[in-house]
Amino acid sequence: NFLLKSLMIRREKREVLKELPDKRREFIYLGVPPSILRTHEQAERGLRKAVRDYNTDGLSSSIRSERRMLAITALNYLRQIVGMSKAEQIMEVITPTLETKEKIVIFGHYQVTLDKIEESLKKEGYTYVRIDGNITGNKRQNRIDEFQEDSKCQVMLASIMTMGMGVDLTEASNVFIVDRQWTPAVEEQGEDRLWRLGQKKNVAVWYLVAENTVDDKMTDLIESKRRVISQIVDGKLPDEQSL
Repeated sequence: NFLLKSLMIRREKREVLKELPDKRREFIYLGVPPSILRTHEQAERGLRKAVRDYNTDGLSSSIRSERRMLAITALNYLRQIVGMSKAEQIMEVITPTLETKEKIVIFGHYQVTLDKIEESLKKEGYTYVRIDGNITGNKRQNRIDEFQEDSKCQVMLASIMTMGMGVDLTEASNVFIVDRQWTPAVEEQGEDRLWRLGQKKNVAVWYLVAENTVDDKMTDLIESKRRVISQIVDGKLPDEQSL
């Protein structure tokens, strides 16, 4: 931070857009449903084995590279299972907000997570739009416009990786992030689709965390990264500054 001060002019969003309302982050902790528990335990054992195999001494570089990819694949599979466990419980989390007629945004990462959430929204009869990597161009913008302009469309269900800079979702003030990302910047880009010029309400960011799973470790890792980045760039911890 000391070195950066002589090279960089830092301006926080709140300093430039003084009219922005507040933004807060909250964590909602969920268990793993019995219907998924056995699959989760099997996937967790598979990841442990893949990591042990990768850490075996005396491996050639080619075998180590191959086993590294197997470990990453096992980790991604476990994360998908965890995402599904949260998707199965999503309606319990979002229904209280939807019953107030507020619009919401739900961000996921894996297609299976989005598919499960979409299935639940259909079953409950909510009007929604979905955007993922298969929705591009005018069709994508049309769905954003529908969410922003149609009072009956209550839910934007989207892949967080497809909703980068320049997307305006300010008709909602609650965003639910189901699948955690590896870097805080990606998640904050998702948050800022709501927390931007034009937002009139305080923004609530709800992170869903499956307890006693890889989610716990990812949450600790991401928040640790957030603290380190804040110390480097701003010279202070996140809880010492406004979001």
